[in-house]
Amino acid sequence: MSDPNHIRESDQRRLRELAARHPKLFRGLVVPWFTPEGYLKMRAAASDRDNLFDTFEEFEQAAGERFHKAVADGHPAEKVVVDANALIAWCAEEGRPLDGMARQLFAAMTVVKRDAGAGHA
Repeated sequence: MSDPNHIRESDQRRLRELAARHPKLFRGLVVPWFTPEGYLKMRAAASDRDNLFDTFEEFEQAAGERFHKAVADGHPAEKVVVDANALIAWCAEEGRPLDGMARQLFAAMTVVKRDAGAGHA
């Protein structure tokens, strides 16, 4: 069994490449966020579901507190609403588990695509 806290080198490389190509987008924290329905769908498909909150309300409360603390501590942060269906499909295409790193990487790529489409990247 693989270590759930291990970050794959390929994921680290992808995040570094995204940050290098789009430095304006990576000035702070990109926080994956979900709709209530999306959270439940994502959680059901997640390989690390035992480490996730059972309900969206629990997720929203805890993640919201961490988000607001980071902002209060002076860290720029952005909640990025992740499409659970797109995330699940992307993980399947990549042949990777839907885990915390997948959620983080997908949220970062979502920001890049969104901002590139708006002419900001």
